[in-house]
Amino acid sequence: MLNELIKALFDLLKADATLIKYLSTYIGLPSIFTADAVPNDARLPYIAIALVSDTSVDTKDELGRDIWLDIGVWYDPRGTAVDINDAAERVRTLLHKKTITLASFELLSMTVSNIISVAVDPDYNGRIVSIRVYLEKK
Repeated sequence: MLNELIKALFDLLKADATLIKYLSTYIGLPSIFTADAVPNDARLPYIAIALVSDTSVDTKDELGRDIWLDIGVWYDPRGTAVDINDAAERVRTLLHKKTITLASFELLSMTVSNIISVAVDPDYNGRIVSIRVYLEKK
């Protein structure tokens, strides 16, 4: 189910023409990564989707999940932050209170909490868009 959720988010992000104009490409696709490690040869700017937590919220009669994901929008800080801020805001707009379809779980809610600025080092900075997803087993 987690892979299905991450793929649905990936598909939603890569389909948005406004967002992908801010990103580099990797193997002919917008640079949006869903693996734990971004390839070493990936060029900035790019997006990386990372799992923060996946908690069971089962009740007596229902199975549920409370999932937090961070979507990192990473860039070279030697340029302007205007595009990266716009890209992070676009991710927020695309995901906040939106509906996605999953085969095995029903989406109860998907909310974006905030955008956080992250300074990693002089060559690599970003914005983190945190999303919370509540799911219920179909």
